[in-house]
Amino acid sequence: MGKIEKRENENWQKVGKVSDFRDSEVKIVDYEDKKAMLIRYEGKLYAYGSKCTHYGESLERGTLIKNVLVCPCHNAQFNIFDGSVYLPPAFDDLPVYDIKMEGEYIYIKGPNKKEIKVPENLNNETYVIIGSGAVGVSCAINLRKEGFEGRVVVITEEDSLPYDRTSLSKSYISGGLEDKYVYIKSEDFYKKLKIDFLFNHKVVEL
Repeated sequence: MGKIEKRENENWQKVGKVSDFRDSEVKIVDYEDKKAMLIRYEGKLYAYGSKCTHYGESLERGTLIKNVLVCPCHNAQFNIFDGSVYLPPAFDDLPVYDIKMEGEYIYIKGPNKKEIKVPENLNNETYVIIGSGAVGVSCAINLRKEGFEGRVVVITEEDSLPYDRTSLSKSYISGGLEDKYVYIKSEDFYKKLKIDFLFNHKVVEL
């Protein structure tokens, strides 16, 4: 099944002129009561949500390296061609805005929120992931995004759900973060995507 999109807003809004945007420039614009981010790359314009999906930091000061936007906070990376996560610690894609040009003006509407749909009954194929760090979790989620309909099992030596190591090194240690916010995703999230965990297990041979 993979990803489906739902659009929040059907109203086109003018956000500027094409000439306002230089190539390889990241620019934040107002869209109704939100902020949207526009990027011009190799002459083409793209529009996304303006905040990193990891900690919610603004991407206005993000660094564009070819077609990858790097968040200035924890270096989460996004593919500007479709807003998808390129590298953790972010795990959710950027909200995508539709964009069109009429004459010299740019219009956007949205955003389109992507939802991952998993079939009620999985097939007999099984994908096993060793390790529950950021890369392992990203792999498990991306299997579902790409429409994998078999069983996904994450084997880990840990005794708890995957946690965000950037939180442990900063907010959590200082006492400014509740335990539930340390985890990358909730138990309900993994259940919805039918991602299983085998805790307290160590792989010693393949």
